[in-house]
Amino acid sequence: MATVTKKSHSFDAELYDQIEDVAKAEGVTPSALLAEGARMVLLIRSGLQGVATWEAANSALTPEELAAADRELDAIGVPAE
Repeated sequence: MATVTKKSHSFDAELYDQIEDVAKAEGVTPSALLAEGARMVLLIRSGLQGVATWEAANSALTPEELAAADRELDAIGVPAE
């Protein structure tokens, strides 16, 4: 079992109500849902940093390359912004 660290965080009441509703609907705890969200944010930020690093070493992605990437992401079910 992974080590768990308990921390206290504050949320807007309406936002936390939504978190609880989604967690309940998915059969997970609010903590598990928040951890999943945090992992997704970190993964997205890492990907964006990777693109920025690549662009800095090469050049900015062209509109055609960005469109192709959007199609690839759509094909695997990654939602648009």
